[in-house]
Amino acid sequence: MNIPSVNIILLDNVLAIYAEFKNTDSKYKNRVRSRIANLKDKKNPKLREHVLLGLISPERMASMTAEEMASDALKELRAKLTKEAINDHQMAKNEGTTTDLFKCGKCGKHNCTYNQLQTRSSDEPMTTFVFCNECGNRWKVRVISTLSTINYSLFSKTRVTFHLRRYLT
Repeated sequence: MNIPSVNIILLDNVLAIYAEFKNTDSKYKNRVRSRIANLKDKKNPKLREHVLLGLISPERMASMTAEEMASDALKELRAKLTKEAINDHQMAKNEGTTTDLFKCGKCGKHNCTYNQLQTRSSDEPMTTFVFCNECGNRWKVRVISTLSTINYSLFSKTRVTFHLRRYLT
């Protein structure tokens, strides 16, 4: 088996990248630097081996994404971090308070769960995050009127519900 030299392979890769971009602007230079760095990476010998043996053509190498060139260990780490991020950002359906005060803009039902968080400064009203239990739609509610400054203990539950529905639906 005749294995070409590293310089010939790099030249073929550079020519394939040039054929894709048709000029030598910053995108071209970044792509060339990325390919050289990935081929020199000691933690990714498989990529270098596949390129040297011709299993990955220069044209294919020129168009590969960073994810495709990554080592197996890096791919596993990325998959693990992605899975953790998804799990961290998914809110359980039973978190929060179930209410019928909010109307879903997607399905029109009033079966919702909400949470309130202080997302801005302490003198601003809390932000209400609402989740529709029927269709899964999510949205946040910002109190725009002076309704947030009213002492709710002065009103009965029915009157507060009426006022909230009037402003929020």
